[in-house]
Amino acid sequence: MGDKCTLTVNGKQLRVSLGETLVDAGLAARMLIPHDCCSGQCDTCLVRVVSGDVDPQGSDDGDLVRACQATIEGDAEILFDEVPVPAKRQGTLAAMRWLSHEVAEVVVRLNSPFTYLPGQYVKAAFAGFPSRDYSPTAYLDGGLDEAELVFHIKRYEGGMVSVALGHAIRLGHKVTINGPYGTPSAARRRRASCSSRAAPAGPRSGRWRAPRAWRSPSARS
Repeated sequence: MGDKCTLTVNGKQLRVSLGETLVDAGLAARMLIPHDCCSGQCDTCLVRVVSGDVDPQGSDDGDLVRACQATIEGDAEILFDEVPVPAKRQGTLAAMRWLSHEVAEVVVRLNSPFTYLPGQYVKAAFAGFPSRDYSPTAYLDGGLDEAELVFHIKRYEGGMVSVALGHAIRLGHKVTINGPYGTPSAARRRRASCSSRAAPAGPRSGRWRAPRAWRSPSARS
């Protein structure tokens, strides 16, 4: 591990130790390569190998490798799309309605704007309950609303979180959001982020504003 090589990450050259994973090599050189699970499952750390000596350790998909598994074996260059840096946000359950007998639309209002890319996910923890991974989605009705995340959550018999919606988890319940994580799919990997501060770009925009009628005090009772 004492031998060094050059790892070029998004154009920046780093001196790193041979044999380290790309994630660990980057961290040692104060370069954050996005990652989450560190077990090769979540795809948050997918990077493109442009050239050089990288051992994918079985994690490769074409010229993409999972940086938490792939190791640096010599000078190499990698690229990854810039994604929002994961952060913690506090929020409250602002609205909820059942779209069907088993799917609830849940709206969490945050204490500050939250930026994510289509296809990414967050870790949501309702106070007193274990964290769950959810992908933010769009309102069915369309529209953009600041500092809100919308989830469609399926109810599972025996589930600790989904069966509590509308019961132990009610309007005003505290929620902690961590993220975003994950790599947007290739078809949706765009430079424009789905930000609560951005105006909708059209029917494919990732954030929408819902009509307020179903969120009135009477609708919440």
